[in-house]
Amino acid sequence: MSISIERYFVETSREIPKQGLETVVAAWEKIQKHDLHSEDIMLAVRSVASCFAQRPRDGCPALAFLLNAASSKPLLPAQSAVYIEAVEGILVPGADYASQFEGNEHLLRWLRGSLQGYVAQVLQQPSKTEAAFETLSFALRAFAPGQHHLTPSHSLLLQLVLASRTKIALALELLDQTSITEIDPRATGVVFSDFLAYYYYAGILYASVQRWDDAKFSFESSLTVRNYGGNAIMMAAYKAYVFVSLIADGVVRPLLNGHVEKFARTLCKEYFDVQDAFEKKNFVELNSVMENHSKVFEVDQLAPLARVCHASLLRHSIRSLTKVYVSCPLSSIAVEMGTTEDVVHGVLKEMISTGEVSAQVSSESPVTVTFFDPQTVSHRMLDESIAKCAAAENAIEESHVDVLSSVQYSSHHLRNHPKFTEIMAEFAERKQNGQPVLSKLSSFLH
Repeated sequence: MSISIERYFVETSREIPKQGLETVVAAWEKIQKHDLHSEDIMLAVRSVASCFAQRPRDGCPALAFLLNAASSKPLLPAQSAVYIEAVEGILVPGADYASQFEGNEHLLRWLRGSLQGYVAQVLQQPSKTEAAFETLSFALRAFAPGQHHLTPSHSLLLQLVLASRTKIALALELLDQTSITEIDPRATGVVFSDFLAYYYYAGILYASVQRWDDAKFSFESSLTVRNYGGNAIMMAAYKAYVFVSLIADGVVRPLLNGHVEKFARTLCKEYFDVQDAFEKKNFVELNSVMENHSKVFEVDQLAPLARVCHASLLRHSIRSLTKVYVSCPLSSIAVEMGTTEDVVHGVLKEMISTGEVSAQVSSESPVTVTFFDPQTVSHRMLDESIAKCAAAENAIEESHVDVLSSVQYSSHHLRNHPKFTEIMAEFAERKQNGQPVLSKLSSFLH
């Protein structure tokens, strides 16, 4: 530091108690000598937290310094509980933290490290995840000058959600409502990896609920940073990007950042094998690639995405058939795609029901699939609906005639007519001879 540690904490923590100042200075001196153990730090955290129990915002700088130092140390369960409690204790709803932290590079760095350590400790104690979600939700608002600023808390919150598999719906809602347009390291302490991690985690989260276009956009956002390519987060994002692009579009389009693909050719070879087989629509080759590289996908924690990608080739191939064939046997489709008729039939039924393709599968053997142009299908369906309505109208009219022509109806409505006997005799004669009776009957009724 360019100024003394005593002066720094006196200035940033206002009226820091003597005991608290001495504790922090002692910890600082031990850190400089690499002689500070986790037990010493957590004792210091307890001491400083008690000094600022009534005004936690003022104690934030000193505690952030100590907690950041502890974040890299292995902690016992009891120490972990103290760490979690300390972080949650210094974040008080309603307090103005943004003005306190803005421009203070030391404080911002310590806070970022403290929150990273906080997430690591929480993930070891599943019962704490719900409270942690609220804490990080507050932190990403409290430490940002505006609602469009990216903070370290953004990526940490998504990391917590994905690792704990909780609050997914709330995290998706947050993503949908958040528009990141400002990245200001001086104001928020955000660094390059926070930006990459935020969009990488967002892509994984969207992919987990099959929002493929949103997932693809998120991965692309983390892969388009110029002059970077070999970063570990970017390589992880590229692997997922390949699967998501194939699922969504059937192809992997070139990125604006050529550096990424240059590194990926060496570091992600297995994923290029998948891409090549998929884009050639070679089912046999894709089956072999998926089987040979299955261990790699498991290590990368992308095995579920790999399975969805594998299955999606069948859907893309069926879609492409609509541009080539009007009608073809189901057995031919199954042979071409290296699978069984039952599998193709099942996928086709699902795609028809969801509107992915416009087709009809015959019921007789051999089973035939007939594809339709969606616009033609719409006109055909409209014509069928009109014909059905006309038939229903005719049926109603005939039923109406039958009622009016019945003996029961006529005798009931004409029983008081002065010529009732004469009318009924004529009615019976006309009916017997097959002559129209409704028009004649109407003349009497009116």
